[in-house]
Amino acid sequence: MDGWRDAGRPLRGCDLNLGLVRVSVIIPTRNEAQAIGRVIGDLPADLATEVIVVDNNSTDGTPEIAARMGARVMTEPRRGYGRACLTGLACASAPDVVVFLDGGL
Repeated sequence: MDGWRDAGRPLRGCDLNLGLVRVSVIIPTRNEAQAIGRVIGDLPADLATEVIVVDNNSTDGTPEIAARMGARVMTEPRRGYGRACLTGLACASAPDVVVFLDGGL
């Protein structure tokens, strides 16, 4: 995109394929084993630069499933959705865009 041609136009979704925008997907989870595989599997592979699953003391194998699906799994032992979101954000690798997704269906 040339500055004068796009006249300062903001990036659109289709512009993300240029590789210029780093998109970090953060998925806070707690006992989401039945859904996490599908949630991660349904992400467009060409859109997300990284997928971070922040596990909040799951007892059903959620972090293992997420890791098998290729997600980077972080552990947040303190309870709370917001705390898990912040942990994921702190672990993200210099994103331009952050997407928070629910780990359930």
